[in-house]
Amino acid sequence: MSVRSRLGSTQRPWAVLDIDIADGVPELPSVDDEGQIIDGAFVLVRVFTEPVAGLWVSVGDAGLSRAELVRVIDVEAGEKVRERLRSAGWLESASGLPVDGFEPAKRPEWLVGRDIVEAGSLELTVALCTRDRLDDVRLCIASLQEQTYPHLTVLVVDNAPSDDRLREFVESTQFKVPVRYVVEPRAGLSYARNKAVDECQTELISFIDDDEVASPSWSSEIVRGFADDPTVDCVSGVVVPSELRTPAQQLFERYGGHSKGRGFQAVTFDGVRMGKVSPLFPLPPFGVGANMSFRTSVLRELGCFDTALGAGTSTRAGEDTEMLTAVLLSGRRIAYRPTAVTRHCHRATYEELRLQLHGAGIGLTAYYTSMLVKHPTYAFRLLALAPRGIREIFGSQGDRTNGLGKEFLPPDLVVAHRKGLLLGPLEYLKTRIRQSRRG
Repeated sequence: MSVRSRLGSTQRPWAVLDIDIADGVPELPSVDDEGQIIDGAFVLVRVFTEPVAGLWVSVGDAGLSRAELVRVIDVEAGEKVRERLRSAGWLESASGLPVDGFEPAKRPEWLVGRDIVEAGSLELTVALCTRDRLDDVRLCIASLQEQTYPHLTVLVVDNAPSDDRLREFVESTQFKVPVRYVVEPRAGLSYARNKAVDECQTELISFIDDDEVASPSWSSEIVRGFADDPTVDCVSGVVVPSELRTPAQQLFERYGGHSKGRGFQAVTFDGVRMGKVSPLFPLPPFGVGANMSFRTSVLRELGCFDTALGAGTSTRAGEDTEMLTAVLLSGRRIAYRPTAVTRHCHRATYEELRLQLHGAGIGLTAYYTSMLVKHPTYAFRLLALAPRGIREIFGSQGDRTNGLGKEFLPPDLVVAHRKGLLLGPLEYLKTRIRQSRRG
């Protein structure tokens, strides 16, 4: 059994570490900050702040010493780490990767590239769409206040709020990074996203969920994705867990988390030269709605987000996938840049996870229904993809599920997801009819 496949198999928490090899490697004790014995750890490995790997590490009763953790990193990601250290002047020795860190004689090229981006003039708006979750919003905004990118504005879209607490918080707080507050009275994430696009006054717009926090360099790396390649119209980052304390949180990561196995290898999709990957078959996904950015003009040209999809409707999800697909089908390019890192707080209870996976199933087939409704000529392309889709979604070795089945998820969660898949088309059509009647 792999380390990752043990997630959720016990009641023990898992640790979440963020380690920069250049700063030195800490020991990994067998207990967490609250004194609970841990079963393992997710380790985000960086070199000069650049994330290069996400590792699942087994932790024994005695924990791991600094030297032992370095050896694990060396086995799993040593080649990537060495490449970056050597480029900064590190001389490899028989003792292996440095335990105590490495101070380069000059600023590493990776950081020089970020300096150039931060000295540029591209302006970015971060759209935070939320509804009645003030505590989460406070944490998210706090992380956005610590961003290293200087040309940044935060736009909070309060979606059909039940009270004025969020407005009062924004209006009564002094922010280092400017924060604007607007209301979208129509309930639904797509309505809120579209409101953000309408209100955006900058060339670039990013979307972040209210239950996330952004790494300090997140916005700089988003802008770097656009600056490095002017032909790119969308940049998507990686979403990693902020905690894995409960079995439900661990099971979601075993399912693939938000990035569904996309990993830490940068790639650019152009809708044409994509190998076996099709714009209509985003498994694993081209990006995720919790960490995606666009040229604002492109969203406006494409008609913004489908209001019959997404949280706040009976389709639950799918508006992000539909938009990313539309970008590719229009001949534009998406850059997946895992250097743009956000952390997500997964659902803590088993019932919340069951509902989430059920909703993900509804959203997936609702997305496909939306594509057929808007583009009937895609029917033949989708039929050609159907055999592979069935293998991926219902098989045990699919890219999307990373083995969604008995080995990875409890049967009732698998059933909940698959029931959602059956409901998606009907829920999409019902939502469109309701919205049409409301005008």
